[in-house]
Amino acid sequence: MNMYFRSYSRYVVFIFASFLIFVIFFSYIVDPFSMYGRIYNKNGLEVNGHGFAKHLLMAHPYGVKRQKPEILLMGSSRVIFGFKYDAENNKFASNNVYNLGLLGITEYELLRYLQHTAAVTQLKQVIIGVDFFQFHAGLEPKIEFEEERLAVNANNQPNPLFVKDYLPTLLSVDSAVESFEEVFNLGKDKDIYLTNGFKLDTFHGGDLGSFKGIERDYVERVYKGFIFEKEEIKTFDYFRKIIELCYEKNIDLRLFIPPAHARQWEVINAMGLWPDWELWKRKMIEISEETAIKQHKKPFQIIDFSGYSVYSTEPVPREAGKAVKWYRDTAHFLPSLGDIILDQLFGNVTSEVNCKEQFGILISSKNINEHLQCINQKHDQYVRTHPQDIKDIEALITH
Repeated sequence: MNMYFRSYSRYVVFIFASFLIFVIFFSYIVDPFSMYGRIYNKNGLEVNGHGFAKHLLMAHPYGVKRQKPEILLMGSSRVIFGFKYDAENNKFASNNVYNLGLLGITEYELLRYLQHTAAVTQLKQVIIGVDFFQFHAGLEPKIEFEEERLAVNANNQPNPLFVKDYLPTLLSVDSAVESFEEVFNLGKDKDIYLTNGFKLDTFHGGDLGSFKGIERDYVERVYKGFIFEKEEIKTFDYFRKIIELCYEKNIDLRLFIPPAHARQWEVINAMGLWPDWELWKRKMIEISEETAIKQHKKPFQIIDFSGYSVYSTEPVPREAGKAVKWYRDTAHFLPSLGDIILDQLFGNVTSEVNCKEQFGILISSKNINEHLQCINQKHDQYVRTHPQDIKDIEALITH
């Protein structure tokens, strides 16, 4: 009886071990998260496994290690959705560009992913879309954000070998399901990322419903309880460290404030955050110029595309089935506008303030007062000429 039991136990253990080995091998070969170098092909383009999109905070650090880009594009979902996947072929000085845009990225996360990338590759240029909400100290790093998976720690010192990601990507229910879906082509086409980090997407303008949906999220979650500092979280310190790192590594840093729709700025105003929004711009300029003086170098460019332009004041149709031309919603511009932004970033952007019509201005301590005055004037004009849009925003605040 004991002999039979031992034989049966060995058989069970053998079957179980074989199953685990099969799952590990299957997950490794299929590699739905593109963690181990597996590259797929879609319409002639090299793409990551569809699981990449579901775990961007985990996948991007491995993506930049594999690609070793010379140029890094960073920022929030505005950077994800605002630039075409083939922009690297005709807008940048090098074809080796990586888009490290992350949904709702905080200023601390932005710093840490830049530190990681600078540690694993020789960066020549970094373009960062800086958003007001990134400096909200109340938006703490996400649960999936793991410091240990990055090449360096917060002090820019090498991290020990991190193996935590291997278990969930090789031996877990999630990895098995994702591998199965990858093999049988069950992944969602809308969530495909190229190996250069750019998102393969069908771009289209948004309708009034999509505008109101995003605005509600900003009112109820993103801007709620806005503060620049909270205990040990000091967002402007993180911004300063980004600038210092780029000087230290001799990286050409270009900062830009994305052009959200004018209704986004009205959300900021309705929530009483307009003074903070202006202070944020002044503080970034102050930190940039102070750091440049200490480094005996020129300040890095900060180009402001926010405010009220012919693009951002585009009327939002109220008829069913109609959409805007330049935006997905209040927060996200379309790649057609992204192309114009890139042309400005790499062209001769002006620092001369033009209150009549301007899209993109190099801001500094010399022109910030005049620039903000112009934005205030155009804000007043927008309020007078778009009463229904203002009512939409006010309804969200008082709801």
